[in-house]
Amino acid sequence: MKKLFYKLILLFILIFPLKIKAYGITNYYIDINVLSNGDVNVKEIFSMDGSFNGMNRIINFRGSTNKFDGSINSFKGSNIYNGDNIIINEIKGISYKNKLKYEDINLEGDIFKEVGGANKGEYGFYTKDLTYNGVNLLIYNPSSKNKAFYIDYTITNMGIVHNDIAELGFNLFTSMNEFINNLEVYIHIPNNKNMLKVWAHGPLWGDTKIIDSNTVKLTIQNINANTPIDCRLAFDKDTLNESNKKTYVDALDKIIELETIQAEFANQERDEAKKIFENQKKIELVYNIFKIIL
Repeated sequence: MKKLFYKLILLFILIFPLKIKAYGITNYYIDINVLSNGDVNVKEIFSMDGSFNGMNRIINFRGSTNKFDGSINSFKGSNIYNGDNIIINEIKGISYKNKLKYEDINLEGDIFKEVGGANKGEYGFYTKDLTYNGVNLLIYNPSSKNKAFYIDYTITNMGIVHNDIAELGFNLFTSMNEFINNLEVYIHIPNNKNMLKVWAHGPLWGDTKIIDSNTVKLTIQNINANTPIDCRLAFDKDTLNESNKKTYVDALDKIIELETIQAEFANQERDEAKKIFENQKKIELVYNIFKIIL
């Protein structure tokens, strides 16, 4: 009887293993400014858990090679959403107190030097490899220094001017190798006055908020590695009065139609995920009771 009891215990543990904390990025803050010429300036700051020698940040600002033709399919993904180039303005290691905060993005820090290569454990260097889709940054900032990672870069010619609106389609992550516990993204559109709409695509539990006519905030927790996240904004066309990327098509109705279809699909997925989550909670309750009895 005892052998049967222990076998049942082992079987239960194998089926419902104990949860293990996912190490990776603790807090990740991104601050994006849309410039009047269509460029976007991006500042990122993040802190990591565990033991590490540095971090590999892949920034992709080119994707589809399909030619934009004004159809709804073109708004799903086409070459109009690609940027032209990326400029790395500054990479730093920043000291912070206790838990990293969004305001720490304005702190001074140690400026890193671009090099052709460095050794594991070294501090204050980064390498930059340009790819067809963007850039691959290897940042040498070991955990022993207890410094946050800071990246400041500009992607050129991202904003799009249509007949009726301006638009920005932006990939936040396409190949992020780390788990992210908490992500907050602020997108600023200076001088925007009238119309502002935002759509985000990624984990179903993310939150999107329009703070005012110039600012959007995206918040997502518990993001698994290699989870793609992107967003789309529609706003006053006059804000990109120095941009040369023009489509000469009416875009807003097509964008809304496309995003409505995608939202309905996401809602279906969210409902299914909610059912699975509720079932998992029931299983965890039984598991916890079983542990108490044991």
